[in-house]
Amino acid sequence: MKAAAGESLSQLSSPNLLNWIVFTMLKKMMFIVVSVMLLASLSGCNTVHGFGEDIQHLGGAISKAG
Repeated sequence: MKAAAGESLSQLSSPNLLNWIVFTMLKKMMFIVVSVMLLASLSGCNTVHGFGEDIQHLGGAISKAG
């Protein structure tokens, strides 16, 4: 649909424009949510790895003491 002279965009297809805006916003929100979840999972793996190293050092200290 092309706008004739003097017609505004809101007079042409307001529901379609609104649907497009909502769809674009939802895509952006999903991208943000997935990005945050990915970053949280990566930091969780690093934390578990560090915890494993701490337990390993603790086991070495116990074996040296005994």
